[in-house]
Amino acid sequence: IRPATTTFSILPQTIITPLTGSVGTLVNVYGDGYKAGEVIHVSFGTHPTITLTTTNSMGTFGTTFTVDVQPAGVTTVTAYGLTSGTATYATFTVGNLITVSPTTGTVGLVVELKGNGFNAGASINIGFGVTPSIKGTTTIGDGSFVTNFTIDTQPLGTTTISATDSASTMTCVFVIKPNIISVTPSSGTVGASVTVSGNGYAYSPGILGETVVIHFGNSLTITQTVAAYEGSFTAIWTIDTQSYGTTTITGYGTRSTGFATSSIRIHPNIISVTPDSGTVGCLITVSGNGFGATEYIGINFGTTMSRGTTTAASNGSWTVTFTINTQKFGTTTVEAAGVTTPIYPTRTLKILPKVILVSPFSGTVGATITVGGNGFGASSSIRIKFGLHNTITTITSDNRGSFTTSLTINLQSYGTKTVTACDDTLVGFVEATSTAKILQKVTSITPTTGIVGTLMTVSGNGYGAGENIRIEFGTTATMSGVVNPSTDGNGSFTCSFYVDTQVYGSTSVIAWSDTLTASEGVDVKSHKDFKITPILIMVSPTAGTVGAEITVAGNGFGNAEVISIKFGNTDGIGTTSTESCGSFTITFTINTQKYGTTTITASGGTTGVTAIGTVSIHPNIISISPTIGTVGALITVAGNGFDNTEEIRIHLGITTNIVTCSAEANGSWTTWFTIDTQPYGTTTIITDGATTPIKPEGTITILPKVILVSPFSGTVGTTITVGGNGFGATSSIHIKFGLNSSITTVISDNRGSWTTTFTIDLQFYGTKTVTAYDDTLVGLGVEATSCAKILPKVLSISPTGGTVGTLVTIRGNGYGTSEAVRIAFGTTPTSKLVTSNIVGSFTTTFSIDTQAYGTTSVVAWSLVDGGGVSSYLDFKIDQTIILVSPKSGTVGELITVSGNGFGRTETIRIFFGTKGTAYPIATTITNVYGSWTTQFTIDTQIYGTTTIEAKGTTTGVSAYGSITVQPFIISITPKSGTVGSLVTVSGNGFGSTESIRIHFGATMSIVLTTSVANGSFTTSFTINTQGYGTTTITADGIWTPIKPTGTFTIL
Repeated sequence: IRPATTTFSILPQTIITPLTGSVGTLVNVYGDGYKAGEVIHVSFGTHPTITLTTTNSMGTFGTTFTVDVQPAGVTTVTAYGLTSGTATYATFTVGNLITVSPTTGTVGLVVELKGNGFNAGASINIGFGVTPSIKGTTTIGDGSFVTNFTIDTQPLGTTTISATDSASTMTCVFVIKPNIISVTPSSGTVGASVTVSGNGYAYSPGILGETVVIHFGNSLTITQTVAAYEGSFTAIWTIDTQSYGTTTITGYGTRSTGFATSSIRIHPNIISVTPDSGTVGCLITVSGNGFGATEYIGINFGTTMSRGTTTAASNGSWTVTFTINTQKFGTTTVEAAGVTTPIYPTRTLKILPKVILVSPFSGTVGATITVGGNGFGASSSIRIKFGLHNTITTITSDNRGSFTTSLTINLQSYGTKTVTACDDTLVGFVEATSTAKILQKVTSITPTTGIVGTLMTVSGNGYGAGENIRIEFGTTATMSGVVNPSTDGNGSFTCSFYVDTQVYGSTSVIAWSDTLTASEGVDVKSHKDFKITPILIMVSPTAGTVGAEITVAGNGFGNAEVISIKFGNTDGIGTTSTESCGSFTITFTINTQKYGTTTITASGGTTGVTAIGTVSIHPNIISISPTIGTVGALITVAGNGFDNTEEIRIHLGITTNIVTCSAEANGSWTTWFTIDTQPYGTTTIITDGATTPIKPEGTITILPKVILVSPFSGTVGTTITVGGNGFGATSSIHIKFGLNSSITTVISDNRGSWTTTFTIDLQFYGTKTVTAYDDTLVGLGVEATSCAKILPKVLSISPTGGTVGTLVTIRGNGYGTSEAVRIAFGTTPTSKLVTSNIVGSFTTTFSIDTQAYGTTSVVAWSLVDGGGVSSYLDFKIDQTIILVSPKSGTVGELITVSGNGFGRTETIRIFFGTKGTAYPIATTITNVYGSWTTQFTIDTQIYGTTTIEAKGTTTGVSAYGSITVQPFIISITPKSGTVGSLVTVSGNGFGSTESIRIHFGATMSIVLTTSVANGSFTTSFTINTQGYGTTTITADGIWTPIKPTGTFTIL
């Protein structure tokens, strides 16, 4: 058997696993079908020989390689046998890959991001957590990139980083840790406000951020806050009491348990100096903190070291006290010096001045006071102010700021006064105060002796400023009538008063301050003595008429002594006894004695002291009745004190010797007279005795009077004459009339009388007061009144004539204020009601109603005084045609005509157009109101406006109207026919002898004719050839604008 043979070619092949992966992926390559022991070159994409291997005896091989940086996508793996020259292929899909370094950190850290497996030249967008685009970059030719970015503020935890090109997205992660990013300030004292900010803490969508607890030094929870949605926080707290040095701040997340730390340095501090100012000897308390635990601390004060010492507590706080020692005025440093803490905090304390000595505490003006003080500037000029005195003395302080000096109390008011020591060297109101009290004192009285009634002057000082001083004199606790009893601004006074009635001898003058006594609770007073001597008597009055009472008073007599009074030649006209103070008073009446000076003698029955005075007896007018009156009034006058049967002449004002009479035997008299025309006012009555030198006077008051008002009544515009007397001589008299406060003025004559006129002005109806005022005698109320009556008046009507329906305006005045005025017209009792204004005038309108022709009264009735007050004017009613209907028509049409304003039941004849006045076209009779209506038929007349005349047969008046006569075809005969038929057409209402063209259907001017004088025509024509049916016939006048038509039926 011969074997059969053939050939079979074994082809090489290559297999790879895995088929996809990113840069760095380990790829297994398997091949067979190659020659035994053949070197195989494995290439990968752009890498020509990524690895070498050799086949075994079977021609197979196996090897691996790591994917290097290649662009993304399908990449060829080639296995090439160097001996056989055979190449086989497989494909590997290169994926992308990114890495970040470092992989954990805090917000603000810069990280590096690497990526490969992307397309060459691809734009890469880098996203980080909630930030969709934190950075952008572009790949190089092998599809890789390297970039960096800063971790932005996002919550704690694993956060995704994405790298995205147009085809794919690759991610990796970064872990954000908590971080404290700022502590402000970096150092501070206990009590300082600290702000801490951090980020990188937990936050989950839909859940609040985690609580961040702040630990500070030995305070486990000094504050806490909640992280915001991006994991950041800010917390503020105050440094609590802890010891000096660097202190840790920890921000602890309660949900994530993550934390971050920072630190702040606590400094020592003096937290208070109490008080912060004081005088020498004042106790000062100083407190501080921020020192070392149990540290020894010394307090240095100004020039004095270790003024106080203490030991800090375990938390570095302390408190110590010391007394201000003698140092000069001003701001002085308080320093706390710890033995271990290198920082020495300071505060300041102001040493204030003080007045330490005022002696004595009180005194009167002129007393010496010693003043001392300390706490002022060293070797300063010290100015002492006392009360209102700005510089009462000066002195220079010693080198420790203390001084002692003295001053004399100057003139100032009573009371406690401020003693102020001012340091004039240290500008800026460096001063200290104390007090000293000024006391009251009476310094003098002048004179020191005198009689009752002597004017005494008292001076004093040291009392209250601007207060009333009560003067007590002897038995009088409060002297009245004291002149200038008030102190001036310095508390000093000089007052005067008259010595009142008291017994002879030495009497105390005491100056009291009642105000200060009440406020001080002790008597504030001072005194000196005055001696009273006997006094003379007095007489009051010193002159009088018979019957007058005379009062005699005296003092300086014995206690309860009998006093006897002698008057002229009358002994013992009165007796009395003195009061306990030695004074007396008695009254007696002048008995009938002759005119002249008469002696009064007062004698003391015990002491024998006498005093003399005198009284003069005068004549007198004892009565005037009445004391007021107008010119013409009767006046009665009586008097006494004249010589026996003495002739007495009576003078009145400017009239001498208005009447004469004689005194009775006892010198009394009575007479009377009538006031003659003299000016207004108080007028003197003089009684002029023939022998008595004194001419007693009395007065009467002449009053004004309005003596004339004529006429008593009238309408507005009427002239009134007014007269009066008893007014001021040549005075300006203004006349008030009703509401018009000055309707006219006039000057009175030299005897106060006057006459003038005025015109009644616009005022309402009624009796008005006429008052005459004397303007020259302002403020004396010189006036007199009378009255005049304003009557109503119709001033005008417009127009004064017209037809029915005319609108008439009526004006009037002199009616009541705001009253209803009734307007009556002819037979109509109320045509209109109108209300007058406040001054009684009115203006209104009404329409003429239907009444008969002629003159008719327009009456305006006032409704006051029973409605019987009125005024009127006349209006003429004219005739008129009020209606023509219709306004146009053809001959034969019925026309209605109406009119009014004619006579009552008067025959009216209607004339129309060419008929003239001889042939009325209609006749009618008016009603009682003069109105009428009638009808007539238009007769044959020419085209155009034609007059209608209505004429009254009684009044003889005419009214006119018009109507337009229009053309009309009145007949067409026959109404139908065939072509060739003869048709007759008639019409009227055309112009006189007017050419008229007859149009028939489509044929213009089928015939031409002329109207007769009355505008009518008749013509005929033969129907020409036109179509069957109704055909229009038109009459076309050459000047009549209206073209009447008719119809004809062609058969």
